[in-house]
Amino acid sequence: MKRFKLALLALLVVGQVGLLQALEITPLQVFYIVRQGFPEQTEVSVLITEADYHRQEKKIGRAAAQMQLKVTIHVVRNSLDVGKAVKRTPNKSILVVFDNPALTSSKTKLYVLSKCKDKKVSIVTTSQAYSESGALLGVYNEKENVKIVLNLKKNSHLKAMFSEEVKTKLGVSEVLL
Repeated sequence: MKRFKLALLALLVVGQVGLLQALEITPLQVFYIVRQGFPEQTEVSVLITEADYHRQEKKIGRAAAQMQLKVTIHVVRNSLDVGKAVKRTPNKSILVVFDNPALTSSKTKLYVLSKCKDKKVSIVTTSQAYSESGALLGVYNEKENVKIVLNLKKNSHLKAMFSEEVKTKLGVSEVLL
């Protein structure tokens, strides 16, 4: 009986962990959106914390290969690394920001958004906070559903790129004007 209870408990824990992981936005989902929204782009920069990078390294590599993207990864340990990463991001390119409290603090978020705006860098993020604050495209979970937000409020210069057809292809669920 004890073995049965332990096996059942293990099965429940594994099932809950699997459910939590299923709710996480994957690098493949993000790179798919980059590919659909910017079909001419072949390179993308990624801003990610060290812990998240170690956890996602293989997934990022596989997703980049699948989407045929050359990915430059900027691993962030502190705010100084964030500044260096944004400076190394090429003008008029795409920066993917993975959600993490270290990257979504108020000062860090405002710094990244303002520097990227100056360099005309489009931000694609898995962070709801970045999405609402000015990132061009946000893909995140809201109430167990994937939500894709196109923020043209702070990116009005890109409005012409996102026709109704492109929005449909991306699966945009909300447009901020």
